[in-house]
Amino acid sequence: MTVGFASVMAVFIIERIDETTGRASIFPLLIAGAGSVAYWRFANDLRIYALVQFVPCFAIPAMAILLPPKYSHSHYWLWAAGWYLLAKIQEALDMKFYRWTHFLVSGHTLKHLSAAMVPVMTIIMLYSRNLRVERLSLLDKWRQQMRTSSPRGSGDSLAQKWKSYWSGRPNSSSLLHDESESLVRA
Repeated sequence: MTVGFASVMAVFIIERIDETTGRASIFPLLIAGAGSVAYWRFANDLRIYALVQFVPCFAIPAMAILLPPKYSHSHYWLWAAGWYLLAKIQEALDMKFYRWTHFLVSGHTLKHLSAAMVPVMTIIMLYSRNLRVERLSLLDKWRQQMRTSSPRGSGDSLAQKWKSYWSGRPNSSSLLHDESESLVRA
């Protein structure tokens, strides 16, 4: 699993930063993953392994929010990171999940099911995406949406838009009225 998720991290770097950096990072990430497992085995210390495992849980969402994507449907990276984080939580709380399910399913089993969702999210993303012409990070998109949407109390509420629509009085800020006018003209 460590080798698989190190590869996913390298692919994400290729997509968000550039191909040269991503290709250069694959071997250090693989060595860090394999080295953390070896250190765990010989030193019986999980700290480095835990660090290598949890860094992608925070690095992928941070890079997904801050760096612009090359392709569409990149929000699936956030879903993949969420499933991975859930798998790590289930691994850490193995016995608690086993008790919570009345000894039916262990956290270890649930971890593997959650981890299996990471490639599922990646496959869905790869199947449905295309080259993005407009490259905006999620953070920039959210800022843009907040600027274009009217703040609470200053614009027309949905109830006001419906009232304007049904009263027949034109209101230039009413989306419903504008849409009904375009339908009448057609």
